[in-house]
Amino acid sequence: MTNYDVAKEYSNCVLNKFENLIPILYGSSVFGINGHDLDICFISDKELLKEELKELINITRFYHNKYKLIVDEEVPYANKLIYPKEFINDTFINGPFPIIDEKYQIPQIVKTREFLSSINMRKRLLLNILTTKHLVLHDNQEGIENYSKKAYEYMINVLISYANLNSFTEEELYKVFVKDPYSKVDGELYLGYKTNFKERVVYLKSRINMCLNEMLEKEEIILNKDGQYVKKR
Repeated sequence: MTNYDVAKEYSNCVLNKFENLIPILYGSSVFGINGHDLDICFISDKELLKEELKELINITRFYHNKYKLIVDEEVPYANKLIYPKEFINDTFINGPFPIIDEKYQIPQIVKTREFLSSINMRKRLLLNILTTKHLVLHDNQEGIENYSKKAYEYMINVLISYANLNSFTEEELYKVFVKDPYSKVDGELYLGYKTNFKERVVYLKSRINMCLNEMLEKEEIILNKDGQYVKKR
């Protein structure tokens, strides 16, 4: 079975036990590549009760063991399996990146148990899931797409501020998505965007373009005479 097939079987099992969950598959599986684990999460109407979360984690471990996948809990399942709608909306308002002296900061990922279990880590993972290619396995594709648009707009505003992009091209903005302009750190120690195959790059660039065009329509940014984007103050 492919990872996609396993994800469908697993999510069907979960949906038979829990109501009002929307499963989202992300990671390499959405590009038809079988990874070592299932990158999947659920959007929920509210936080699960402690016993419900424990049951969901047990189901997740069971399906990984059943199909000989790696149980990857570097980030604990409790911090990456469930995203309630209230938490998602709060992420767009009170995101994981602090503002210091009117400028967004992007702290480097620290692989300690405390950090990987933190609310900030949970929010960073959510933003990455919503702004990388993903598949909604059951219902409400439109609702998740609206979350994705908000996530892209949030991330673009963060990166314009963080990298001091007074004017920029799409390519310059893309480069800040995938690599820290100061430390040169990339991948999972930065924002989690991988460039290890063409389809990932094409998808990210196309969504950046789409979001910039929407921001132009809303007059949140403008194009100057040199064809570069400028954020309205």
